[in-house]
Amino acid sequence: MTAFEVSVCASCGRAAFPPRLVCRHCGSLAWRAEPEPEGVLRYATLVRRKLAANQEAAPPRVGLVVTDRGLRVVVGVDEGAESGARVRLTERGGGVYAEPLAATDGRGGTEA
Repeated sequence: MTAFEVSVCASCGRAAFPPRLVCRHCGSLAWRAEPEPEGVLRYATLVRRKLAANQEAAPPRVGLVVTDRGLRVVVGVDEGAESGARVRLTERGGGVYAEPLAATDGRGGTEA
């Protein structure tokens, strides 16, 4: 599991996902990768149609996350992540996944 990264234009600082060859804002060809660790899970749903290669697997959850930079990313949704909640974005197994952030008690600690 690795942190999710987006491409950021080295000239104007605009972020892009998926990566682009040319910046839509300034036309630059120079990019750098930066982590984009969190966002808000806007929608989540179950994919009820079984894939032929994996008939025994539980239906996967997919959703749309709006990152802190405003990028929209379609992700796999881990158990416990609900629509409207803040999530952590990670890359694993060739995909991007949203996992729930630990709940806080309002004083900086985690709820038990």
